Amino acid sequence: MTVIKYGSLTCPHCAAFHVATAAQLKSDHIPAGRVQYIHRHFPLNQPAMAGAMLLHCGNGSQDRFFAILDILYAEQADWAAAPDPLDALRRIAARTGVNADEFNACMSDQALADRILAERSEGSDIYGVRATPTLLVNGGRYSGNLSIAQLETVLDQVG
Repeated sequence: MTVIKYGSLTCPHCAAFHVATAAQLKSDHIPAGRVQYIHRHFPLNQPAMAGAMLLHCGNGSQDRFFAILDILYAEQADWAAAPDPLDALRRIAARTGVNADEFNACMSDQALADRILAERSEGSDIYGVRATPTLLVNGGRYSGNLSIAQLETVLDQVG
């Protein structure tokens, strides 16, 4: 079964979902092979776009992507509301091993920005995503910060 989450890195509901529900989903359902979890970008503003681009800096591994995603959602209140969100993201990048040159290259990578915006457009145009977070579970669309109990009910109904 596939769970696709469209989220914005500056959305408080997305952060709450990631910290609680997605964390439980990853620990209880992914190792057992019941669920494949995919994060898709749906940036709602420029800081969210910059955060999405940061996820692709460095070596590009899936583990690194999710490690940085965890940090961005856990520390969202700090960096997203900072007077200079880009500078705050630069500091997070440095903590995760992305040097200044790599960070600057990522932030100016137009092809990467275009891929992220295409992912957002696909969510909106093809899947009807209008709010974040929105989950697609085997084709069904569920919006909002679902609890793990609500998501497990969906998983049981679909799978």
